[in-house]
Amino acid sequence: MIGGGFSGVETVGEMKELIDRSLKFHPRIDPSEVRVQLVEFAPRILNEMPERLARYAADHLTRHGVELKLNTGVASATGTQLVSTTGKVIDTRTIVATIGNSPLPVVARMGLPSQHGRIAVDRTLRVKGHDNVWALGDCALIPLKDGAEARTDFAPPTAQFAVREAERIARNIAAAVWGKPVRPFAYRSRGSLASLGAHRGVAEVFGMQLTGFPAWVLWRSYYLALLPGMGTRIKVMVNWTLDMLGARSVVQLRALPRAPMRYAHFRAGDIVYEAGHRSDGSHSEISGAVEMERTDPATGERHVRRIGPGGHFGERLILGATRRKTTVRAVEDTRVLVPNREEFLMLVEGFPAFREYFRPYMEARGAEWPPKAG
Repeated sequence: MIGGGFSGVETVGEMKELIDRSLKFHPRIDPSEVRVQLVEFAPRILNEMPERLARYAADHLTRHGVELKLNTGVASATGTQLVSTTGKVIDTRTIVATIGNSPLPVVARMGLPSQHGRIAVDRTLRVKGHDNVWALGDCALIPLKDGAEARTDFAPPTAQFAVREAERIARNIAAAVWGKPVRPFAYRSRGSLASLGAHRGVAEVFGMQLTGFPAWVLWRSYYLALLPGMGTRIKVMVNWTLDMLGARSVVQLRALPRAPMRYAHFRAGDIVYEAGHRSDGSHSEISGAVEMERTDPATGERHVRRIGPGGHFGERLILGATRRKTTVRAVEDTRVLVPNREEFLMLVEGFPAFREYFRPYMEARGAEWPPKAG
């Protein structure tokens, strides 16, 4: 997990609880094989909350097996590894990022004054130096007091503030049109809440700090109240209640489809796939280099082939193979294009030049060419 803000802490807490409650249904998996790590660039998690609550959250996550990597950023990430700014390499095939957002590139191209990457506005939400341009939300840096400098002197990019900013900016625009005075944006947060998983949470509401089960109940009650319609609230409340009384359902109702064609990045030393792995697509080399290693089953002789830009590998998938026969390792930082079998066959059928390029390669391996798309 990358990011120790509200989204990151809540997500990693729920993930760890789901994993812990699901492992009992998979006795062949040793719990020690599962590692959950939270990487945060700041010296603590939940920077938006008081330090006491952040410390409670960190202790809770640590007790439940979440490893905290503080003062640590992400230098790079691939499909098999994450490299931190401290140089540590973390082997993983599952990375969830909840890092902060930034304004769209179109905002930067507007030529408006900016500060810390966001549009600079005054307290009335009017862009500095422009009488008829206004900004709010994540793309604007909104001061909450005159002479704002510290991080807490500016409105946080949260929905709670954005809703009030929208109301103020609408009233100010109307006032400006009618030649009336505009008013500064002023709002004080009603509080902040975060769930930590395992029926625990942290909350600050109107200056009062809560931790543990009461904070978790308050967090759920708040979000329950935001749901549209009484019927929806009742259904969700019943579901939450049953979840507390019994085991959580671990049935996968829907699997998200894999992208039909995607780019994959590998660092030097990364294993692209190993012999015995399931085939998941062919690979076309765009940059870098890989080495393909194959052991002859009859003689035990090891064969190594280097593949560079313009090369390709993994076409056994197109031949109907379900398991890899070779091991491929990146020897340089590498970028490849990976189409699935169906998309590969569509290109074969739709582009004669593509079909003819692969003809000698496939026929040399005794494959029917062009293949049937069944």
